[in-house]
Amino acid sequence: MPALLLKIFLAPALVASASLAGRRFGPRVGGWLIGFPVVAGPVLWFYAREQGAAFAAGAAAGTVLGTVSLCCFLATYAWSATRLRWPGSALLGWLAFAAATLLIDRTPALRGASLGVRLAAASLALFATGRGLPRLARGAPAPRPRHDLAWRLLATAALVVTLTAVAGMLGPSLSGLVTPFPVATSILVVFAHREAGPGGVVAVLAGFIPSLYSFTCFCASLSYGLGHWSVPAAFGGAVLVSLITQTLVLASVQGVRVLPTVPGGPHSR
Repeated sequence: MPALLLKIFLAPALVASASLAGRRFGPRVGGWLIGFPVVAGPVLWFYAREQGAAFAAGAAAGTVLGTVSLCCFLATYAWSATRLRWPGSALLGWLAFAAATLLIDRTPALRGASLGVRLAAASLALFATGRGLPRLARGAPAPRPRHDLAWRLLATAALVVTLTAVAGMLGPSLSGLVTPFPVATSILVVFAHREAGPGGVVAVLAGFIPSLYSFTCFCASLSYGLGHWSVPAAFGGAVLVSLITQTLVLASVQGVRVLPTVPGGPHSR
């Protein structure tokens, strides 16, 4: 029961903190904070506790490549949002994630790639996604939907419980590939879409995408650490790497101007 309670409350609490900070300090900060491994970190921790350190190391390595699939979701959602409402954009984004995951899983050269190659592939995907976002101004915000934070927490808890329940059937590689499945991310961009239109999506992703560099570094460091150190030491080292990388990311994006709100601009779709 304690493990189940942790699954239900740990990751949702982290998502809630990032969401509330985003409301207070703006979408770029919210996107930057949600880029921390607030969902993947607890999921990988439970993999290590329940499936063993070797399983979690393989899953963490798979999660690095899963970032490529996540980038496919982000790019597809951002461009779909310029023409579609949020349900259509989300559906197309999920299909893009699934297709990319299936392709990676069935490509032996990628499944057997070293951590260095995985990091390079993830970094290239992040760079291309960030540079390829549509150039849109953020629209005037619409009223925030009721119970949006509750939906974020429920979706996050459902993902953690589901992934850890089926991990043994999926195996470490595929478990890692699906760990970045955009549940919390979908909620983040969907509510930005509803509140401020496609420009709101771009504003969130402008902070979120750079922060994913630290996410991939966390997963790569964890995969390495689990093969050499104890589980607590491996997670501690990975968190330290993530904090250092996120600090560098924050320094690099602080000088980037947030796209302005345009009076009368595009509203929630």
